[in-house]
Amino acid sequence: MKKFFKNKFHIFIGLFLGCIFGLFLGFAIGGIIGIPVLGIVTGISSGAICGSLMAMFV
Repeated sequence: MKKFFKNKFHIFIGLFLGCIFGLFLGFAIGGIIGIPVLGIVTGISSGAICGSLMAMFV
């Protein structure tokens, strides 16, 4: 049970860091494309997915 909560905490940290990274990435992509909202949404979603995947394997 303790291991589950530890992994849950890692997943939360991964999601948090992934969303922050995705937000900055989204601003950059949105600035290049010219559609900031689309870039931010894409960046946050991909950052959250990658962050949770990284947290599962750590």
